[in-house]
Amino acid sequence: MSIKEIKSRLSILTVLAHYDLQVDRNNMLKCPFHEDAKASMRVYPETNTVYCFAGSCKVDNLDVIDFVMQMDNSTKHTAIKKCERLLGEQGEMPKLQPEPKPAPVPVTHAFNAH
Repeated sequence: MSIKEIKSRLSILTVLAHYDLQVDRNNMLKCPFHEDAKASMRVYPETNTVYCFAGSCKVDNLDVIDFVMQMDNSTKHTAIKKCERLLGEQGEMPKLQPEPKPAPVPVTHAFNAH
């Protein structure tokens, strides 16, 4: 699976849930990368990214792979493999296949007018 596919298909919310991180009603949470008295990290579900607004934070903008890499203090390769597993746990949507067109029904004109 390509990095682009992972980034577009793996929900940042799935990643956050994996680490038991809860998002509030404003899509904010306390940043796990520094001491945070109040929520400073914003979650952008439409792009599967997060951004920490705290100036003292070592990170700012993270996608799903970068988030996993930072949380686990791992290599990019290890983070990609974990994201692939998380994507499987997320319950991939089956790819929609075009339905086969039904065979044409022969038209018979067996209408008898009396």
